[in-house]
Amino acid sequence: MRNVCSRLFVLFGLFVLTPVWAAPQTVCERDDAGRQVCVGEVKRVVSLAPHATEILAFLGAESRLVGVDSASDFPLQMRQLPKLGDYLRVDLERLALMHPDLVVAWKSGITPDQLNTLANLGIPVFVSEPQSIQAVASNMKRLGHLLGLTASSDELADRWLASFDALAQSHRRQKPLRVFYQVWADPLMTLGGSHVVSQIIQMCGGTNVFKDLKTLAPTIGVEAVVQARPDVILSSGGTSDLDRLMAQWSRWTAVPAVARQHIAVVPQDILVRNGPRLLNAAQQVCTILDGYRSRAGVDSHG
Repeated sequence: MRNVCSRLFVLFGLFVLTPVWAAPQTVCERDDAGRQVCVGEVKRVVSLAPHATEILAFLGAESRLVGVDSASDFPLQMRQLPKLGDYLRVDLERLALMHPDLVVAWKSGITPDQLNTLANLGIPVFVSEPQSIQAVASNMKRLGHLLGLTASSDELADRWLASFDALAQSHRRQKPLRVFYQVWADPLMTLGGSHVVSQIIQMCGGTNVFKDLKTLAPTIGVEAVVQARPDVILSSGGTSDLDRLMAQWSRWTAVPAVARQHIAVVPQDILVRNGPRLLNAAQQVCTILDGYRSRAGVDSHG
């Protein structure tokens, strides 16, 4: 790391000598790590998280992206951009050679040493880790402000939030379905009530059967699921994941979700990336629950 830093300082000594606070029309926002991030004019952006890449594209800033992490694959044109590594390793030297005006990083995917290196190079880093629908909208607004897109980003974020409000309103009088969300089969893992997926389930007229668990992604036993008697079992993935999920639970016919075959998956990249496509995920979850509610003959105004 010391050798890398030395090379970076030689390459970018002039950049370091130009303090960020001296830039004209400086704009500042607080990121999700509680750090004050200040920028001048932002023309070149690096994103080190798929959800952040999608937020930037949603705001209309995709043309400013000059590099992304290896998992950023949406919108499709992001696949053509230079890849700078993953959450385990970021090529800081290559990143610095791109002369970004702003880096957007995932809080859980960047180390303090990496943050310090970028800070010492004078490269502003916005740390992003939204953990709720409202926090995603807040990220949209704060990043839009840093990009000089305050008016349009505020409008986009407000419209996006309004769509969730409309979904919630349309389901608020429906009798809740009990939903088990499976993250992983072995060990068996679910999501607690503080996770955004639990928020979406509730919005769609469901109740996460493990909403009272404080841990974000707790490990549980099969017996706990059987005793919870979910009406629906949800997970994320594709067709093969659905087949495995149905086979996994097929013997537990005392569980209403299994007996009625109310088992479904939602595409992983839209449900577990806390970005703009959470709205698509919510719409799909609502459609799934509405369909199962209708098939089960559940009173929609319980």
